[in-house]
Amino acid sequence: MVYDSGPITNSSYSFELPNGTYSYTIGSISGYNVSQRSGSISVSGRNTSQSVTFSKVSTTPPPKKSTTPTTPNTDLYIIISAVAAVAVIGAVVAIMMRKRK
Repeated sequence: MVYDSGPITNSSYSFELPNGTYSYTIGSISGYNVSQRSGSISVSGRNTSQSVTFSKVSTTPPPKKSTTPTTPNTDLYIIISAVAAVAVIGAVVAIMMRKRK
């Protein structure tokens, strides 16, 4: 038997079957993962159930990798800036001392 049960979200389906063992297979459903694609269930004179859970596949793309370094070498930039500042201050002081002579 093939059952086409309709919508798969927030749904529950019941079937009345005579005693016996029944195999089932759930086909691929675009956009969903299924907890158990196949199995079997045995009916022997009482109610029996089998739960299968469908969950939507995430459509969020993975984060893009950064092309810039994630940890810039800020210590190096600070040292270079400090050396440059000292050089500029030294040049200004040297020029001022020459003008005084």
